[in-house]
Amino acid sequence: MIDEKYPPNQKGDVLVFLNGFSEISTLADAVTEYSQHKKNWIVLPLHSTLSLEEQDKVFSITPPDGVRKCIISTNIAETSVTIDGIRFVVDSGKVNRMSYNTNLGVNKLSECSISQDSAKQRAGRAGRTGPGICFRMYSEEDFKNFDAFTPAEIHLVPLDSLLLHMISLGLSDIANFPFIEKPAAKSLEESLEKLKFTGALELDRESLALTTLGDSLSQLPVDLAIGKMLIMSTVFGNVNSVIVLASLLSVQSPLTQTAYRNADAQDLRKPLESSHGDPITLLNFYKEWLEIKQMSAPAHSRSSRQTENSRTWSKKRCLEEQRFYEVTKLSDQFRDILCDASLLSKMPDEELSSGERAIRHGELKQLKSMRYRLKNESKSRSRKQLKYEMYNFGGDDEGASKGDIRDVEFRIANDFKRLQQLLNESSADSYKDLMMLKLILTSGLYPQVAVEDEHNSSKTVSERLYHTKAKNYVFLRPTCYFATNPEVLELHDDDVEVPPPGYFSRRPISRKHQVLVYQSILETKKVYLMNVMRMPALQTLMLFAKTIATNGCMTKFAFDDFLMVDAPYFGQGKTLLSRALSLRKKWKGKLESKLKDPLNNSEVDKKEIFYFVEDLAAPTGRLEGNLQFRCGNLRRRESGLEPVRRRVSHNEEQPPGGVNVTENVVYNCLLQEEWACAIEEGFSNAPFECRHCKKTKGGCSLFRAMQHEGECERKVKVEKNEDGNKGKEDVSVVKPNSKSYHCSTCDKDLYLTPIDILKHKKTCK
Repeated sequence: MIDEKYPPNQKGDVLVFLNGFSEISTLADAVTEYSQHKKNWIVLPLHSTLSLEEQDKVFSITPPDGVRKCIISTNIAETSVTIDGIRFVVDSGKVNRMSYNTNLGVNKLSECSISQDSAKQRAGRAGRTGPGICFRMYSEEDFKNFDAFTPAEIHLVPLDSLLLHMISLGLSDIANFPFIEKPAAKSLEESLEKLKFTGALELDRESLALTTLGDSLSQLPVDLAIGKMLIMSTVFGNVNSVIVLASLLSVQSPLTQTAYRNADAQDLRKPLESSHGDPITLLNFYKEWLEIKQMSAPAHSRSSRQTENSRTWSKKRCLEEQRFYEVTKLSDQFRDILCDASLLSKMPDEELSSGERAIRHGELKQLKSMRYRLKNESKSRSRKQLKYEMYNFGGDDEGASKGDIRDVEFRIANDFKRLQQLLNESSADSYKDLMMLKLILTSGLYPQVAVEDEHNSSKTVSERLYHTKAKNYVFLRPTCYFATNPEVLELHDDDVEVPPPGYFSRRPISRKHQVLVYQSILETKKVYLMNVMRMPALQTLMLFAKTIATNGCMTKFAFDDFLMVDAPYFGQGKTLLSRALSLRKKWKGKLESKLKDPLNNSEVDKKEIFYFVEDLAAPTGRLEGNLQFRCGNLRRRESGLEPVRRRVSHNEEQPPGGVNVTENVVYNCLLQEEWACAIEEGFSNAPFECRHCKKTKGGCSLFRAMQHEGECERKVKVEKNEDGNKGKEDVSVVKPNSKSYHCSTCDKDLYLTPIDILKHKKTCK
């Protein structure tokens, strides 16, 4: 219609508003086919997932031969950017709006009608520099039915951080607060419950009050999960790698829209992909990008062969380099935030030697000259003129050979020592460091845990389903590592154990079941898990579950009324639960100690930190070999499956509903099956010998036996404390290859190297 009504000599481009990437791609293909006959249209998509180079083409002018630009955009062109030369606007009246479901914890991207205010704003994009026309693809009646204004942001986003900040300011009466746009009462209630579950809030004399953790979280202007990760990292001494990973999870994914349609780019990225999950893969991308930056620095380029620059490296792998620049800046901001909250001491700048200062001085002089030249060139030269042939063949790559102002700014801000420091911070070289990093991430993301559907083995990769506590039947994104490598999550024949007599389960018994820890859930046409990593199932649940319910003989566990796990061999569940409770106590004690006195870093016991990290990494290795369990998903009642059954019977030893052993463990509140009853009866009939006092008792229940062992253990600790340091091993120096060793001769738990273990065995009597 525009070609027929307006002659080619009348300049003016077209801006089309659509709601999403798929709609933009469909229309772009149709207009491109039309333009191949007319030779007078250049089709340019515009949306947030495009690379910066592709987005910049929109702002280029057309040649004066009657060729027009057809810019097909989302609502990013409504207010975020202004494009000169737009004369015609085509408004579809639709937009993809992101909203957050507080109950399900799901970010939903849904198609909906725009507001009257947005319609007027879109029409105003036409003719900003001359007369313009807006074509509305909806009736006047539809326009009148639109909402007057776009919904306020407070109705579309999570409220956790907002409510936490309000309570920190003394505004604890949330229900009666005079919001300008008040959120739904249910959303407020569910957000408060989430804060309580996280440990940030507690009920103090019938009013809400911040815990020590909540007070620290309220000082960090970041997402709740990210804030908890950052705080945990300051406790366990690996703050640098956690800051980098938190920054990677806070920015848009560096993978471009074509990342998984380009086979060559997939092959180039494959060596950097991690079988641990998407967050570790992102960390590997960033680390490799920093290495490219370091190798192309002047200090290295003189002595080594010429390497490709970071821009070319990113483009070949379909990675958006701008995201890595954002991560670098965000990491510095996170570090400043922790310093301002007194959770982290400021790092002194490393002094350069005289030779390094001379090199840096010459480098800065060259970089500042280059920056001045690039800025002047961008101001003086006219914008690049697009040609129809250039668009058809994807353009040239001249930008890669020219200077990049972002690279120059990066090198001015970061010298070669700072680059090396960034590279060290983004590394998790040893298995212990990697597991500690994953544990800290899990501490911030829990209870965002998913388990696979029991029928996944009979489905194709794209049809495999997973279940979370709030949302069932979700998928992995096609870009997820586990979607393209599902064998990492599968059990092999060697991993399946033989069940004990009398025990039956539809799911295999194995010590290698895994759960998926995810950052968020995104609902588009399907429901997807975002930024997923794998963790050992039982150990993760034991360490982070808010409520652990057990049966009488501790062979069945229910975690947060969500997952039911069987440990069918008697004694194994009790052993792991005891160790998990000990680790949780240490974890909580170190966290509270850090938050109460955040600046007390001078007296940090490095040996104790080493032991604690060793203990935390142990459940994923040493203890795993002694356990067999099955993992099942407990759905909500409306899904047709029964929830966790709590004990309602009553006897003399356990009150109704079980016994609260700790604030997290409820003992004997699950109904026992026949095989479990037989185990409990066999224990009661057999004599019990305490491993501490070596006394034997008959007819003792498991609960009484646990109480007796706990009392004896406390007595033994008191006696050891009274003896002082007599007879202790000298382990003042902890070597990197040290591991836990229990000596049965002297009954001590030691951390020694393999050689020291052999020496101890010979000398210990």
